[in-house]
Amino acid sequence: MTLVAATGYSVRIMTTQQQPIPARRRIVDALPELGAERHRLENETDRIDQRIRALLKPARQAEITVRDIASMTGLSTQTLHTWHRELMQPIPAIHLGRIGPAPQELVESTLRTMGEEPDREWNAADLRSSIPAEWPTGSTHQVQQALAWLSRSLQIWQTENGYRITPPPPVEDAPTPSRMEILQRILDELGRAYAARKAEAAAVLVAVEELLPNGFSASARAAGDDRWVFVQSEDENDAPPDLKRRIERVAEEHGYQALFVFVG
Repeated sequence: MTLVAATGYSVRIMTTQQQPIPARRRIVDALPELGAERHRLENETDRIDQRIRALLKPARQAEITVRDIASMTGLSTQTLHTWHRELMQPIPAIHLGRIGPAPQELVESTLRTMGEEPDREWNAADLRSSIPAEWPTGSTHQVQQALAWLSRSLQIWQTENGYRITPPPPVEDAPTPSRMEILQRILDELGRAYAARKAEAAAVLVAVEELLPNGFSASARAAGDDRWVFVQSEDENDAPPDLKRRIERVAEEHGYQALFVFVG
């Protein structure tokens, strides 16, 4: 400070001082360290993201859904769908649709049938009924296996309601559902599972009944992993061995086991 005389009284002039040197030094030293730490964490996050990305395809092959991966890693489903799109395998034959040479196997029939409606979400039953009659096909169960394999190998997309060849539209991660919403989802899932079992049972019955002579009837039952076709007759000697073998073979193609019942 400085005293200055001015017409009989004193004036006190305060000189501006800088921040004390020790405090300034601590800040200057801390900021670069924090910047370096932030950069290190960003690089570490990038490395972790790359490791998760490398596991995306093996995870799908192990039948782990994209939503489950998001839940386990904290990444958004939108990010995972973006990585999924980048990892997708090219499938040129899908653009042939119903034109060009006929497919050679069920997987190609599946892809080219889906290519007719690229934005549609397909289930196995609808897809099986849409495959042209002259193309290689199979049971609903076999079509489901083909769809699952194509999804696991990142050639098609698995969605909440089925399968499609184009990416599903991006959606924001939904908030935590209420108990009623969870209950409704469980009921919906049970309903879809029941409808799928009913469709499978109807398909195997149609195939088996085509082989049955007069005096025979058939019914199907699915409980858990057990799937049975009951073939009934009034005479236990009516079904010759070759007929039984044909029925057993058709049932197995649909994922069922045949049981012959005498009701006389």
